[in-house]
Amino acid sequence: MTTEGSFLPQHGQGRVSSPPDAASGNHARRRKQRDAQRRYRQQIIDEIQNLRRTVDRLRATLAKTQERALTTRPLPWKEIAAVFRSERSSSEARFHKLQTELRRWQHIATVMATWVQHTAVAPEYNLTPQLNWRHHTLPKDPTTRRLGYDWIMDQVYYNLPRFLEQSGLPASLETFHATTHPPLDDLSRGTTVVSQYCAPAPFNAVATVMQHIFYTIRPWFDVLDAPVPGTHYTRIKLFQPWDQNTVARFVLEDDRFVLMTKSIKEDELHTTIDQPTRHWLSWIVVDRVSDNCSLIRMFHHYTTWEDKLGYIPLDTFGNGKAAKAECPTNWYQHYKRLDRDSEAAGFVGEMLYVLGELASIGYN
Repeated sequence: MTTEGSFLPQHGQGRVSSPPDAASGNHARRRKQRDAQRRYRQQIIDEIQNLRRTVDRLRATLAKTQERALTTRPLPWKEIAAVFRSERSSSEARFHKLQTELRRWQHIATVMATWVQHTAVAPEYNLTPQLNWRHHTLPKDPTTRRLGYDWIMDQVYYNLPRFLEQSGLPASLETFHATTHPPLDDLSRGTTVVSQYCAPAPFNAVATVMQHIFYTIRPWFDVLDAPVPGTHYTRIKLFQPWDQNTVARFVLEDDRFVLMTKSIKEDELHTTIDQPTRHWLSWIVVDRVSDNCSLIRMFHHYTTWEDKLGYIPLDTFGNGKAAKAECPTNWYQHYKRLDRDSEAAGFVGEMLYVLGELASIGYN
């Protein structure tokens, strides 16, 4: 049986809390709760960041997987259809281009047939087969004469791809110059010169300079006729009293400029009767390479002079005669050296002239 005093605290233990002690305990509990809530919120933030990193990693993995799948899977039908449509457009463009070329050749054939029909008497030529391809005659009738200009120049123009292929010019853009002397017979030789260089200027600027050169009247030739714009018929004064009639024409295209010259051996209107003649063919082609670069390629081939008896011996006039006088025992080799040096100097002079004209309009 307990006594009333047994419920009272003994030796200071189990004492009832006073009001200040209760407030301090409540403050501690609230601080503990706040700390717990702060830790919980931080855990949530950390978890969200981990989830975001996981999502980013999964997205990157998915993108790589899809990329690999696209490279290995078959093309969809839309892409296949687009490829076929592109191929068809390319084929149609090529077909139309071939049709255009066919119409050009048909036009040339028509012009040639009309010229033949308008020529009253066909001249008889006693030339070897090797010379027939370069023999040209201009009749006196104005209409037929104009057809003759077109036929001669069209023949040069449409053979230009073959000339370029056989010229020996390099496929690169490097500056190049070469002179060769193909044999004609035991008494004479021809001269073939090919060269190229790049002009640091747009195609339009170079084409403008070339047209200026074409229309510049030189003191050593007379303009005999200008049948159509872009075509000149001139008489070049080379070795007095030897003159050479030459027709020149330029063709301006979107990305190409072509300047062609061809000698005329017989002319019923502007005759060179009883004068020696020679074959001359040349062209200058300017192609667009880039916005600030144009490639200029040049070719000219000519034979030595000939009369009714055949080629005039090379050592009887001009550089051949001078070479034989300077080196009688080996005059032909000396002549070729002189000719190569002369052609090289001419190439450098022409190149510097064109570059100078371009520099005068702001391209250097």
